[in-house]
Amino acid sequence: MLKQATLAGVLALGLGLVACGPSQTKVDPPPSGTYPYNPAPSLEESTDTRVPYLGDWAFVVRLPDGSERLGVVSIKDRGAPTDRAKNGGVGLGYLCRDDTCAVQYDASYGVINTYTGNGAAQLGAVYVDQNSTTKPPTNRLAIIDSDSKVSLNAQNNPVIAGPGTWVEVTGQPGQTVRAAFVQMDSTPGDDIFGVPRTAAFAQAREAAAAVTVQQVSPQSLLRLPTVVPTQR
Repeated sequence: MLKQATLAGVLALGLGLVACGPSQTKVDPPPSGTYPYNPAPSLEESTDTRVPYLGDWAFVVRLPDGSERLGVVSIKDRGAPTDRAKNGGVGLGYLCRDDTCAVQYDASYGVINTYTGNGAAQLGAVYVDQNSTTKPPTNRLAIIDSDSKVSLNAQNNPVIAGPGTWVEVTGQPGQTVRAAFVQMDSTPGDDIFGVPRTAAFAQAREAAAAVTVQQVSPQSLLRLPTVVPTQR
């Protein structure tokens, strides 16, 4: 079942539709250090040993036709930097049929990191397309934060929001969307499966709606560089 998935397993397999109740999976203690830790974008890899963006994030994607896609990413590990991606956190994720997350589908992994490919430090968040056959895989969702930093909303929760791209079906062109990620906690994997996230999705929905539509290249964002996941 999905709640038993590991990052290594999800990197190796595409998972289908499943339904499961609240997770009974043992939660690892967080890495040492003070959290939340949501660093500003940087062109250099930090010497800070904490996991960037550690915790559970709910996201909402607003499509051009007015429909939405919902999901959760549980950032748990620090990713290995590349020449175009720095200071990133990686973790398992899934899409939700509705706010209750009683039914999850298309399990994969998400990444939040600094994108440095254009010579500037920009904050990016992606949800990888697990059905992609390319190496590295293309992104199902990819956004660049509008102000390139983690902001706090009215509920004092960290938010990443901006324009980006979404692929509805693997192989189809990406479409320009508005999306937002809201950090729910700094304890990754803490009962994320089958737990209603109504409040978090409402906050992400509000943040996504406030994103100013900007000129983005949906197809280039499909390959927005990320840090390299650590399989385990």
